[in-house]
Amino acid sequence: MKIRVAILDRDVRYLEKLMSAFLKDYFEKIEIYSFTNYENAIEGITNEKINVFLTSTDYEVASEDIPKNCEVAYLVDTKDIETYKGIKAVCKYQTVEALYKNIVNLFSNVATDITAFAGLAGNACNVYGFMSASGGTGSSTAAAACAMHLAKAGKKVVYLNYETLGDPNLYFSAQGSETFRDVIFALKSKKGNLALKLAATVKRDKSGVEFFATVPLALDFAELTVKESIDIIKTLKDSGSYEYIVVDMDFSLEKDSLMLMNELNELIIISDGSPISNSKLKRAIDSLKIIEEQMEIPIFKNTAILYNRFSSKVSSKIVLDGIKELGGIKRYEGYEEAALLEELSSLPVFDVFIAKKES
Repeated sequence: MKIRVAILDRDVRYLEKLMSAFLKDYFEKIEIYSFTNYENAIEGITNEKINVFLTSTDYEVASEDIPKNCEVAYLVDTKDIETYKGIKAVCKYQTVEALYKNIVNLFSNVATDITAFAGLAGNACNVYGFMSASGGTGSSTAAAACAMHLAKAGKKVVYLNYETLGDPNLYFSAQGSETFRDVIFALKSKKGNLALKLAATVKRDKSGVEFFATVPLALDFAELTVKESIDIIKTLKDSGSYEYIVVDMDFSLEKDSLMLMNELNELIIISDGSPISNSKLKRAIDSLKIIEEQMEIPIFKNTAILYNRFSSKVSSKIVLDGIKELGGIKRYEGYEEAALLEELSSLPVFDVFIAKKES
């Protein structure tokens, strides 16, 4: 299904350039109509069953003129303006991709029966979760490096941060003001369409990894329930847009957390091989196995250990019954975060995830 968009503006040249750009890049996703006259625009909105109406501030929009299932926004000159006369505002001078994201975001508020846009035909999406039972092992860096490795291999991958204090912006960047808080708000308010909200909020790093920008406050993220976290993963899978979802997760002994782990194709537990890390890892595995038996959820048959920041001087490997080892990453000293991520993402240890999906 295409989003039906109407744009009202007196600047004919602007309309022509915008129409041309959308037809070139988003022909399969948007059906767009342009107007310079308010009455004609209102008639077109009704006749063509428009989903999103963007209008210049030169026109006064009467609420009674707008059908129930049409979302309205004013086109403004700067990104600093969030609303105009109590109505959502969208900056008219930005990239076509950014405008498209705004349109999808607006559409998500009125769409009810759309699950996703057409994605990768017949796509089976694998979900890999990264966590650690002890701090300082670099589990978030390993997760980000895995996502970047997959993107370098030409795979469609999204990095999903589920760490309460995690910060995806340390690893990935892109333009746009949208953050994961927009997704959380949509879930909590039960307003709009989750699939479209995710599509409108996700960003693409220059590496090719798609991600959701960090929530402004960790407290916002703490409100996300396990059920809502699972709903997000299922919606991303059902979208058909991704071959891989890489989830950076908090370690937890809460029984609800096992429900989240059950959504993974594989759980990767990170350890640096230090005595403290190995001790915590063993205690964590022992406890989780008991909870697994109580809940009858098979987690550990798809669980593996990945050693990171491994030092030949102080690190050692441990053998845990039923838990396989994926390999190890040595300790790197003196690297800035971006340089370290680039180095790690080139390591062959992450090839195993591609091989698993293709086997």
